[in-house]
Amino acid sequence: MPRRRKRPSSRKPVTFAPIGTPSNDSPTTTSTSPASLPGPGRKGRAGKSTFNPKPHASLIATFHAANKNLAAARQRGDGAEVAALEAQLEGMGGIERYQRNSLKGEDLRSTNTSKWLLKKLVEQGCRPEEGRGPLVLLDVGALRVNYSKVGWIDADAIDLNSQASGITEVDFFDFAPSHRADKRPYDVVALSLVVNFVPEPKKRGEMLRRSVGLLKPGGTLFLVLPRACVDNSRYVTDVSLKAILTSLGLEVTLSHLSAKLAYYVLRLAHPDRHRAPDRAVFKRALLRPGATRNNFSIGLPE
Repeated sequence: MPRRRKRPSSRKPVTFAPIGTPSNDSPTTTSTSPASLPGPGRKGRAGKSTFNPKPHASLIATFHAANKNLAAARQRGDGAEVAALEAQLEGMGGIERYQRNSLKGEDLRSTNTSKWLLKKLVEQGCRPEEGRGPLVLLDVGALRVNYSKVGWIDADAIDLNSQASGITEVDFFDFAPSHRADKRPYDVVALSLVVNFVPEPKKRGEMLRRSVGLLKPGGTLFLVLPRACVDNSRYVTDVSLKAILTSLGLEVTLSHLSAKLAYYVLRLAHPDRHRAPDRAVFKRALLRPGATRNNFSIGLPE
């Protein structure tokens, strides 16, 4: 009996592209999936309910682009444009809908990075010995309470628009750790898929600088970006990003590129460098031209 020929797979590889047109500033990851995949509310092969990630990725990308354009309009003082973009964001459901879609996408793609961070903290010998106090961790831009069941972590979770009890609603740029009774600096600050959401390059650099200021000497900064931020940007490469981080007194102890994300684990080796008046200044400079690249960048002004 002749063997049946295997039908070629219709599954397409994951691709990365800038948001919208090449002028957009914040890259995102998008995936293509065959039309035969189950849609919303349908059952997959294992009988589990699944949904198509494309609408969620599209809304997140559009929200990022509109948010970036809104920041630019405010900087220009263009009141009409600000009003139009605010209305667009409100019509999209505002930040609440953005966060719901981020959570759905996180569940679907398994991009919750807290487990990866915990594993690396253990591997690098950061887990406290028995009898010592827990590590104090700040989880910035938390969509869920990630560390509540980890006995050796005492976590403060914050977000601009809290979606769960246990997450303090506060703007990171207004945040100070003085609310802690022990006034301890943080052993770990986690910036997972949050820097790329900040609309302005200088504010992204300021977020990194402030995060370093919240760490104790020898503390750990955990940074996660969409991979497109470092391998498809005109203005940021893996090398240039590491130079920015090093200029803030951080030492790269681990970096890893997955199919979709770029991970960095950093140790605060030089606690005063981020405050030094003669520290390095980073302005946007073309490093990798190309029509299909995105405009993601990070600035460190004087």
